[in-house]
Amino acid sequence: MRKKLLSFFILTIMLVSVVSAGSREITAYLTDVQIELDGQVLDLKNSTGSKLEPIIYNGTTYLPVRAIGETLNLNVDWNKETRTVLLNSDKKEIITNKPIETDKIETTSKGDLTIDTLGYTILENEGYTNIIYALRATNTNQTHSFTMPQYKITAKDKEENILSTEDSFLPDLLPNTSIYITSNLRYKGTKPASFIVTPKRKQNLIRLFGEQPLTNPNDLILDRVKYIDEDWMDTFTGEITNKSDKNLNTVSIVIIYFKNGKVIGGTSSVVWDVESGETVPFEISDYYNLDFDNYEVHVSSTHY
Repeated sequence: MRKKLLSFFILTIMLVSVVSAGSREITAYLTDVQIELDGQVLDLKNSTGSKLEPIIYNGTTYLPVRAIGETLNLNVDWNKETRTVLLNSDKKEIITNKPIETDKIETTSKGDLTIDTLGYTILENEGYTNIIYALRATNTNQTHSFTMPQYKITAKDKEENILSTEDSFLPDLLPNTSIYITSNLRYKGTKPASFIVTPKRKQNLIRLFGEQPLTNPNDLILDRVKYIDEDWMDTFTGEITNKSDKNLNTVSIVIIYFKNGKVIGGTSSVVWDVESGETVPFEISDYYNLDFDNYEVHVSSTHY
């Protein structure tokens, strides 16, 4: 993803209760100047959600460094010992709700249901193996939806012996629609020689929670997506807006991890009860802490 640059000089303005050495008092003016990035007006806010405005000092417009830095997808930090604002461009890049274009490991089909294995990571710890994987499921039928289709995942050794296998559900699939899934297969045993994902059943007649409305993923708008890098976990926050005319019981958020352009796994969560026109926040925490260099976020209406 290309980094975007603003041709403004950025000044850090810090409000502290005690004026420290090296500071000087100035007279500046708040201004109603709008800031645009690629034609979009920026809504600058501080950490509490309060609106921020540029200031003018000696004929120069100054902007809040944290709000602008995070808009440009930069890490922003403050070193109080050296009184230094730290800007770091080594931040995970984001792509939201666009089709993933990468080499697939494998594609399997059953009728109109196709599953692409996009990638996975194998972790071994104290005799256990954990396979963290990312899939894309597609309903190629132009008129019929699939209700809770199923798939099977199987790990095998070099002699084709089954180390572990598991059946799992997919969310409902609208006609001619793709969705993304991340999950994991954990078992006691050694690292597999092969990992296979196959569609098992296209239609399940039993609904766990009755009829639920679905909408096209394009009707679900992601905004303010942010990645928080912590030593022991990865956290993602953001907002989802339901632009459809339906009240949705469940919205699925899927994070796909990339390393050197290849999918290595992901994480996911759900948000409940998103009404038509409503904007709701989300937060996802992932404790596997995989080493990825960028990620994609995908949303869909679903049920489990």
